[in-house]
Amino acid sequence: MAAKPVDAVVWAAGVSDFAAFKELCDDDFDRALSNRLKGQVNLVRVGQNHIRDGGSITLVSGTLSQKPSLGPTILSMVKGDLESSAKAAALKLERGMRVNVVSPEFFKETMKMMGIESAAGVTAADTAKANEAEVGGHNTGATLAVRDDA
Repeated sequence: MAAKPVDAVVWAAGVSDFAAFKELCDDDFDRALSNRLKGQVNLVRVGQNHIRDGGSITLVSGTLSQKPSLGPTILSMVKGDLESSAKAAALKLERGMRVNVVSPEFFKETMKMMGIESAAGVTAADTAKANEAEVGGHNTGATLAVRDDA
């Protein structure tokens, strides 16, 4: 039995390694490209066949695409590629479908778990609100930054 069409899909997962650029090997790049980038691109490719007219696909990148740092080098590369891929896909989607990217700062919850000061992060709840805004909005090919401006 085939699944019925849905109104929207939001991506919220991915695997990649945290390491300095000089420490990364081919397997690290393959994992990040296959999971973080190709996984989300394939969600758009396959998802377009299962989303109702006017539906929405929301992907997740992160501020590392705009503000790279030393540890998660590979994430900066992949997230930048993802944002460009979404813009390109938005030009070709049919039936009024939309694709957007939500780009949160580092999650406060993850920072706390890693023992990092979390004042500069955003909550998962705030990111969920941004995802909801993109699903119900009218943008396509856009990247919505989620920042803690408080």
